[in-house]
Amino acid sequence: MASEITAKEAKACWAYSEITSERYGPAFRTNLAPEIVTLADQGVPFAKIAAEHHDALIEVLSKYARNAGFINNLDSSPAYKKVALTKDQLLKLWALWTFSPPDRTQSRPYAVFHRNPGEGPKDPRTIAAAIPNPDDLPQKEPGIVMNGYGRPILIEGYLRSQIFMNSTDPSRRFEVWWPTNIPAPADKEP
Repeated sequence: MASEITAKEAKACWAYSEITSERYGPAFRTNLAPEIVTLADQGVPFAKIAAEHHDALIEVLSKYARNAGFINNLDSSPAYKKVALTKDQLLKLWALWTFSPPDRTQSRPYAVFHRNPGEGPKDPRTIAAAIPNPDDLPQKEPGIVMNGYGRPILIEGYLRSQIFMNSTDPSRRFEVWWPTNIPAPADKEP
């Protein structure tokens, strides 16, 4: 996989990672060409998907799975680079306002999100807590961090991030696509 991608490619990667999800998968299975769905089901990495499929992936993501305004948050950076985060680095990110009760209008530190229990059976914290051995589940696709006015906010990859946080392997890292217009943790830390 490339070490840097455009915002458009980040959107397509996001969409591709949702094809096999329980929550958004049905929208993709109904509205995408069967050959793209088959590739996702077979575990073919996004990097091996033809660029000609990117527009269709983004269209389904923005029309049927998420709203276009939310997805367009990725336009806050012109490009994204792959960064491998430690647990401490992940805990320094911010979580989406969706995970910030009671009003759900402001993002909050990822560390606060992580240490609070899940809010129901579909919450990624609840799902990850039920996985008996998270070390047996390798990360297939990077998560995505957006530039929220200079604040790094995890926008995609919450279940994968929680599986990573529950891992007992100290050498494991959580890969993300990081916005190139804000410093990545590896750029600031020894």
